[in-house]
Amino acid sequence: LRVSQRTRISSWGSGAAAGDGKGVAAFTPGVMYLTGRRIGQDDGEALRWFRRAAGHGHTGAIFNLGFMYLEGRNVDQDDVEVQKWFILATGQGDDRAVRAQTFLAQRMTPQQMGEAQARARAWQARPGARSRPGGGRRLRACVAEWFPPARPRPAHARAPASRPGGPPRLPPTPRPH
Repeated sequence: LRVSQRTRISSWGSGAAAGDGKGVAAFTPGVMYLTGRRIGQDDGEALRWFRRAAGHGHTGAIFNLGFMYLEGRNVDQDDVEVQKWFILATGQGDDRAVRAQTFLAQRMTPQQMGEAQARARAWQARPGARSRPGGGRRLRACVAEWFPPARPRPAHARAPASRPGGPPRLPPTPRPH
């Protein structure tokens, strides 16, 4: 007996991992449905899985929900709802959401911004709400520790800023045979 991919995806996200506070089990099928990877592309299913993962505090799912509302993918395009999701993702340290939120705020009225903030607070205050405050900040701190910024090169090792008669010459690019 062969189990369909849709059935396997549904049972995958409903296991213990989806209910134990880790939204990855619900986020991954959402990405698969959104992109059409390994399963048919279906915005409605992607939206359902992202909502489930967002309920577990998954930052990527929260950002993707904002993206889906921004583009009107299987939902009505709604700037207030978009801003709500970007506010929530920003609160968890998602840099993409910070840029998107800033861009979107330029075309919104103060009343719309206030409504988006109220919706974001309501989402955070719902019963059983889970979030990862500063989730992205912890990752950035680890990356900074593992990959410290490069030290400046000594002056004698730097290439000259320019040569007389124009910019410095680059070595010729090897051509394929």
